This record gives sequence, structure tokens and C-alpha cells, in this order.
Amino acid sequence: TEKTGTKVSFLPDKEIFQHDEFDYTYVHNRLREMAYLMGASGLRILLEDERTGKQDSFHFPEGLVAYIHDLTEGKQAITEILHFERTVQHGGKDYGVEIALRYTNDWNEGVFSFANNIRTKEGGTHLSGFRSGLTRSLNAWLKQSDLLKKSAEAPSGDDYRAGLHAVISIKIPDPQFEGQTKGKLGSREAASVVEGVLNDMLGSWLDNHPEAARAVLRKALLARDAREAARKQRDLVRRKGALSSGSLPGKLADCQSRDRAETELYIVEGDSAGGSAKTGRDRRFQAILPLKGKILNVEKNSANRILANQELQTMIQAIGASVGDDFDVEKVRYGKIIIMTDADVDGSHIRTLILTFLFRQMRPLVEAGLVYVAQPPLFLLKKKGAKRGTYLANESELSKSLLDLALPTAEVEHPGGVLAKKNLAALTEALAALEKSLLALRSRRRGVNAAEYLLAENPKNGLPTDLIQEGEENHFFWSAEKREQFLADHAEAKVWTGVDSEVAREEAGLLAFHFHERDLVQEAVDKVRAAGLDVGPFVVRGGKEPFSTNQLLAVLPALRAVGQKGADVQRYKGLGEMNPDQLWESTMDPEKRSLVRIVLEDAFEADRIFSMLMGDETEPRRRYIEENALEVSSLDI
Repeated sequence: TEKTGTKVSFLPDKEIFQHDEFDYTYVHNRLREMAYLMGASGLRILLEDERTGKQDSFHFPEGLVAYIHDLTEGKQAITEILHFERTVQHGGKDYGVEIALRYTNDWNEGVFSFANNIRTKEGGTHLSGFRSGLTRSLNAWLKQSDLLKKSAEAPSGDDYRAGLHAVISIKIPDPQFEGQTKGKLGSREAASVVEGVLNDMLGSWLDNHPEAARAVLRKALLARDAREAARKQRDLVRRKGALSSGSLPGKLADCQSRDRAETELYIVEGDSAGGSAKTGRDRRFQAILPLKGKILNVEKNSANRILANQELQTMIQAIGASVGDDFDVEKVRYGKIIIMTDADVDGSHIRTLILTFLFRQMRPLVEAGLVYVAQPPLFLLKKKGAKRGTYLANESELSKSLLDLALPTAEVEHPGGVLAKKNLAALTEALAALEKSLLALRSRRRGVNAAEYLLAENPKNGLPTDLIQEGEENHFFWSAEKREQFLADHAEAKVWTGVDSEVAREEAGLLAFHFHERDLVQEAVDKVRAAGLDVGPFVVRGGKEPFSTNQLLAVLPALRAVGQKGADVQRYKGLGEMNPDQLWESTMDPEKRSLVRIVLEDAFEADRIFSMLMGDETEPRRRYIEENALEVSSLDI
């Protein structure tokens, strides 16, 4: 029978927990980790959020090998993936050690450690043992090679870990953790156990793969040279004052307060926007640092080149807590680091370059939640004759505001009469939701024709017929019975028996997503009908001339036109186009502004995304663009 096992239900107690919402991303990340760690045992985890219909399946038969493969996606590999697994006895007890690692051509270290499947974010004795074993094994092999000159300095442990990505998992009886969150393993014996296993197995691998071993050692020697070059560059920069907290860059307009709890540093794109920000700011607690152009992509460059870059020197100097391994978050001069760039493609690119720098070279700053992104408006909407207006972040807010302006004066007439103002307000809200659902389905899901579905439901409802695509078989329009049969055939007969499981699971997941979208569209349609929907034609009055249409959705742009007749709309192409007072009241005033806080929820996924988007390898980036092209909601071409 397939009906065996245990079902566990959990509901958070509202008297204990501050909120009762489950965070899908948090659960997703933890279950994915479990699937990697237990994948070799055949574990498959299915995650479904019944609130939204979102689904994920985690199954990694290769275990930690798959973990490293996904972790190093987008990076140029120097070695194959090394996988070591052994059970050893220590003090009469069994200890299981599993390690997977790979060297890549970048300069960042990415090591994740686990003890009894618990993520140890702060490391611990098992991580110390891994590092000691790695350094000892590579030093031993270096001595017997001809790569190190007699008078040359041997690489350090940090040099050996440049470009290393590894996962260490130990199964340990009676583990001792430090802290309530079990973030650090404190069991002393774990260090010697892990070091012994790695010494033995890595040493054997190096002996059996001499070319790969030489490639690893050459990378470590390059890292040593880069470290020495970075040290010299750091000394040079310190002499110039860029790494000293006692001197500040000339471009920085500092604030008066020294209380970190209230101070803010705005990193601004361009001198023009920087000038507006300096004039419009509150100089008591807001500092402004303008950057010129696009900074260096640190994902592709070594530490010495990073330190030699003038714009990065300026940023390091302003933040005042050094950089890289020397970075000390306690010395950061400001309580908020706010990135403020234009709301266009170049602004997004500059913001991404800055975030890459902060993540790679000042990561504790991100982990402490001190990094923010400003949200400058895209539009200013003013009623004609008014001195002050409303700042709007995007097209959606502009559309809603224009509809709100239209409602007091506009009328919508249909064969049943003129809609009452109350019904008109409800109708516009429902139509806006329906329009958003239809546009999303048209642009994001090829083959999903929501209009045809809606017309099939009620061919007289006046919805746009020009969206119909004939001759297409589409899962979106299947009956409930056909849908259930498909899911039953694929989810049970194939997914669980393993026959065509990947294809079947993908099709079943896509189908479920389509039906979830259809439910959203149907919900919007129901609201439209409840607001007093009748058969057309419809006449919109309030503009220059009456507007007639048989299509109900065409009423929305007509109403927006009524709203815009009595208003002025200004679109900002960049921060430099805003006057200082406008920049203050829209983007910098703590009482009115909107900031996005950058939070590191998933270090694995953050590392992977930065490598893919900003690294040397173009193929993963191309694949990502192809897979997500239909999800683009705002395209600047």
C-alpha cells in the first residue's frame, strides 16, 4: 500500500507566536537543505502552499554532490566535484563524516557546515578541523611538487580556500552546541575526526590526480600573490587615508551627528543627483556620497584590483570599517547605508554592482541589516491649479490615482441606466483587478488565453474578443473533471513510480499553476458581476466627448482619460531631474519615504545568484534569461 507513514499537523499558538503566517521562502530553503543532506537515501520532499498554489519538489539523489553542483553554477570550475564519505570510531562511538568540495576560478570562499543536519551558520569545531586538514594536505603536496620556489612564502590557509566551495556534514553522537540557536558546534572531538578523514581522503585524491592537484596549488599561489599585492595596495591606500576612519573622502558631504543610531549614508548615482541630495537633505543626520559612473564588478576581480579602484576606495573610506577580511561592522560610521539610483536599467545595474561589492567585501554589513535601497518615485501627479501633488512609485499607482480622480465627475451608462457612484467605484476596482490578471496571463504564460475562458463562461459580458486565439489546445480551459484525471494519472501513476517522473511533475505543476491563475481571474469576474455588470454598450461621460464601447474593459482607459483631463502628470527619468525639495519630500524624508531593507535570508541562493548574474560564465546567465523572459514586468528597451 502507498498509505503508510506519519502525518504531522502543526498550527502556531497565537498566544506564543507574534504572527501566524508561514514564510514560504524560509520553509523552502530549509527543506531544500534537508533534501541535499538526505538525498542519497532517496528522500523526496514535496512542498505545497495551499494559500497560493505554489509548489516545489526537492529530490537530489546525488546528495552533497548536487549541493556543490548547484552552489558553483555560473562559476568556472578548476576541479571536478570531490566527494568523501566515511564513518570512523572515536571514543567507542561512531562518527559519520561527509564532505563535498570543488575549486572554481573566482576568489570567494563558500563553505557551508552542518552537524546532525543542523545548519551551523557560525561554524565550529568541525569547520576548524576541515580547514586544518585542507591546509595540511595541500602543504604536504606542495612540498613534494616543484611549484614553490625555495625562497618563496607558502600559501596561507586563506589562500588555499580562495575559490573553494564546500559542504561539510558530520553525524555526531551527543553534540555540544554553543548558543540557543545551535549556530556553532562546540564538540572538541569533531575537529580531529574531520581533520583525520580529510587528510586521508584528500591526500589520496591529490596523489591520484596530479594535474588537478597542480591546478589547485597554482590557484593558491595566485591567491598568495594577489594577497600580497592587496596588502601593498592596502598600505598605499592607508597612506592616502582611504582605509582610515580618521579621514574622509572629499566627495562626501558628511552629517553633523555622530550617533550611529540615527545617521544615514546615501550612496547616490551621479554628481547631478548628488548635488540635489546634498541641498535637499537634513544635514544633521544624512550624509551624501555621489558616485561617478558604474563601479568595478568585484565578482570578476581580485582584492588588489578592488582596492585600486577609486570609486570603491571612496566608498570604503566613507563607511569607515575597512574591507574584506579586515572589515569590522562595529566600526561602521552610519546606522543606515542607503543606495539611491535612478529608476531605470542603468540605475538597476549600478545598484546591483554596489550590492555585489557589499555582499562580497562587506558581508557583515548586509547580515546586520544595515543596507537599504531608496525608492524614488516615477511620477508626480498634480490636480490642475494645485501647488502640491502626489508622488507615485510606478504605473500601477498612477493608474489607480487617475481612476480615483475620475470617479467624482465621470459617469458610466449601460442599457440598465447610469451606474450609481458606489457601484462605479466597486466596478472600477474589480475591473482593475481583472485587467491585471488578464495582462499577466497574456504576457507571462504563453498559450494561456484568459479572455477565451471568460467569453466561454459568459459570451455576452462584453470582454475583449480580440484576444482569442483559435485552434489552440490549452490546459487552461480543461474542465474540472479532465484536470483531476490528468493530475491523478501523472502525480500518482508516474511521479511516485518514477516513470517519466520529471516530465510528469513539470506538466502537473504547470497545470496546477494555470488553474490557480484561472481561479484569480474568476474571482475578479465575480466581483465585476457583483458591482452591477450588464450587457453593453457602455458610454463613459466626463471627458471631452462621450466614449462608447461594447467591451467592458475598454471602460477603464476611458475613465483614466477623464482623470487625466484634470491633472498634470510629470514623469521623472532620473534623480537629477528632481529639485532638492522634491527629492527630500519624496525619497529622503523619514516621515514619508519608502525604503527596501536588504536581508540575507538564504546565503546559498544569494551566492548562486550573484555568481550567475555577475560572474565570468555566460551560459548560466543566458539560460536564466531564457527561462524567465516571460516573467518580465518592466522592460526598458
